[in-house]
Amino acid sequence: MTAPSSPDEMPAADKRLGRGQDPPVVVGGGPDPDPGPDPDPTWQPDPATVATWKAAFDRLSPRHRPRREQILPYLLVRAFSPGDRARRPVWPVIPGWESPDILLTDHADAGFDPTARVVAPVPSGTYRVFVHVWNLGQVPAVGVHVRAWRVRPGFAGVGVTGKPGTEPTLIGGALVDLDQRTDPGCHRLVELDAPWTVPTTATGLESLVAAVSCPADEWNGSWLANDDRHVAQRSLRVVGGIQDTRPLLARLADDVGPGEAVQVLHGGAAAGPPLAAVAGDRVAAPSTADPDRTVPVRPASAEEIEHGVPVAGQRHLFTVIRPDAASPGIVAPSRDVEQLFAERGWPSPFANLRTLPQRVLELPPDVLESLRVKITLPVLGWLLGNDPIPADSIAITLLRPTGAQHLLRMACTGLDGAVRGGYSLIVT
Repeated sequence: MTAPSSPDEMPAADKRLGRGQDPPVVVGGGPDPDPGPDPDPTWQPDPATVATWKAAFDRLSPRHRPRREQILPYLLVRAFSPGDRARRPVWPVIPGWESPDILLTDHADAGFDPTARVVAPVPSGTYRVFVHVWNLGQVPAVGVHVRAWRVRPGFAGVGVTGKPGTEPTLIGGALVDLDQRTDPGCHRLVELDAPWTVPTTATGLESLVAAVSCPADEWNGSWLANDDRHVAQRSLRVVGGIQDTRPLLARLADDVGPGEAVQVLHGGAAAGPPLAAVAGDRVAAPSTADPDRTVPVRPASAEEIEHGVPVAGQRHLFTVIRPDAASPGIVAPSRDVEQLFAERGWPSPFANLRTLPQRVLELPPDVLESLRVKITLPVLGWLLGNDPIPADSIAITLLRPTGAQHLLRMACTGLDGAVRGGYSLIVT
């Protein structure tokens, strides 16, 4: 039998079988569904049934809900180095004010010269400001706004907008695009569109704050680098030799208000990364005979320090507490506090630095009174209004070994443990 050469030659019956009949009613056409009985007004969902269906969905679903950084940009200015992958908060025990991503060079230099980084800006100096920004997301970040501010010396943080004179002063900004994290362009060293000239009335001890934001990953305006990966803080001073530490330490002492505490730790080998970021391989250590003297970077390890209590690779040196405006400050050397707690059979208060100030205040009144006057560390002279303290005298009389760099981390918190801000001092 010969097959028809075209559909038009097929018999009408065969064509109907091939394409089917058109329905008499194209849309709908069936009877109206039975609305069923009225809902029971006393009905409540069965938690067991809900749990059963949730478990069934979990078994059948092939993938977990995607992480935010897999579908959107994920911006970061590092709070510390190495190892900052944007997890917040970082304190305790890691400080959030030692950002290696806020860098200065002399205004006269062309481009970014790693060997000409400025460690300690001075009044009337003019500097170019660079911010290292990162995108850890798996999609590009478009229209990234990078900005930086200066904040007057002190424990910049929560109080940055709460006290007169602490409001940030904008230095400048820039707009860039960043690739996804698998591409080399996922991070860039961005120069701001304006240099920073330190006012003649300033001290040069100001903190620097940088923030990064884009339409798909916005900064919420918080100034706490400890809590927000979009903002970073450089409150870090490097001093050596005969350079006087008194102006900075006195300023920090004045910044501690009622109901606040300052914990001071020796960072040990953690001094290496911030020194490498802001200074390179040598730091200034001027002497009377040689004002231009420099020494190699060689951070002292926490194990080499004679004072304090070991805490997460650091040494906790002492805690200063101002319970209220009427009471004198309590100076509590960490080793003495540990011994006082051990004598009473109490657990060590250094297991949780957030609760440390409150735990110290639980000691009997007569013990607290003794702590007010028991000054065993020479560096505490800055609390008592003593003479200027050269940087090398701190290293010689307190920290040892000499010739090394010592990282002093000062964390200012409320008595409830909430971090307000911090400042780090590296002495040689």
